[in-house]
Amino acid sequence: MIRVFIIAIMLISFKTEAQTSVLNVSDSLMANGNFSKAIALLENSGTENSAYRLARAYNAIGNYDKSILSFKKAIESTPENILLQYEYGKLLSKVKKI
Repeated sequence: MIRVFIIAIMLISFKTEAQTSVLNVSDSLMANGNFSKAIALLENSGTENSAYRLARAYNAIGNYDKSILSFKKAIESTPENILLQYEYGKLLSKVKKI
């Protein structure tokens, strides 16, 4: 029974580490200007913060329609994030879709 518990804990920790490493790699790629590689990485990951990062990456390359959709998805998942709503509002005013 203890072995099963230890194995379960190890699997959970590996899953958590994989999610944070995807986010770290995508942040690093975006910081270096490789937005298309970061987008490809984030689209394949199922992390909870990927919608916000996707929205920022799409906004940086000028794909405003996909950025708006990603912002909407991110706002639905975390409606209390004011910074996210502010950036979404700036994007809407930028593309004149207020």
